[in-house]
Amino acid sequence: YLLGAYAAAQGGRLDSVDTNSGNCSFAQKWTRVFGDAVEMHCQDSVQYLLTRDQPIDVLYLDSWDTYVRGYAEHGLREIEAAERLLHKQSIIIYDDTSYQIGNWQGKGKLGVPWLLKRGWQTLHVGHQTVMAR
Repeated sequence: YLLGAYAAAQGGRLDSVDTNSGNCSFAQKWTRVFGDAVEMHCQDSVQYLLTRDQPIDVLYLDSWDTYVRGYAEHGLREIEAAERLLHKQSIIIYDDTSYQIGNWQGKGKLGVPWLLKRGWQTLHVGHQTVMAR
């Protein structure tokens, strides 16, 4: 809701992706006040990113919970699918991703090292990891 409000106020756009139709309906209902500034896509995030053709300014990755088998691999597939849509000023935020005892943990466990090898840098590491070029 807050990101939708910000996008609408700045003349921007928020695209949100979720596989759960209940979550999509809830989000559509509560962000309807922002008109065309917010659009919900009820589908798999990797498939959405593979078919998207517009550049991404801010990519917030918060897919599978860390108790779901394959969550880190899914997080890597998301960033691999999104890479072609990112530009020099893009930022990436991995939710539930931290650096502990010399290892990346959470949803970005595989995606963050992959990005670091491609020249991305961390701007913030905490409960969320924020990256930029």
